[in-house]
Amino acid sequence: MVLEVSMSYSSLPDSVLVITACAVDYRLVVRHFDTLQIQHVFSCLDAIQFIEWSSDSQFVLCGMFKRGMVQVWSLESPDWHCKIDEGSAGLCAVTWSPDGRHVLTTADFYLRVTVWSLVTKSVSYIRYPKQCAKGK
Repeated sequence: MVLEVSMSYSSLPDSVLVITACAVDYRLVVRHFDTLQIQHVFSCLDAIQFIEWSSDSQFVLCGMFKRGMVQVWSLESPDWHCKIDEGSAGLCAVTWSPDGRHVLTTADFYLRVTVWSLVTKSVSYIRYPKQCAKGK
């Protein structure tokens, strides 16, 4: 039996924390950069294919493209989390807005970009964007 383990990581700009995503047990692990001591462990709903810090380093998101879903975790309030499900539209890309309080998701075939507000819990749609960079 062959067990394949895939991991990805991302570090903060100030190199205080580093995140790792383990595809085997769907965990997102936040560690201290110097000591590698675990700061937070978050359980995701599926295999993590993309991870990204918010601009202010208060949140981290996990993209699960095969499932069409994004999970967002807060480092200040570890009990707070958000699940974004694109449903039948699918998901091919996810990124943070510059303010770090909105998540932008791109549907399969670039049919729409959805702006999800973490503050007001509102959703806005940009249908049929004229140009999308590959994977963005």
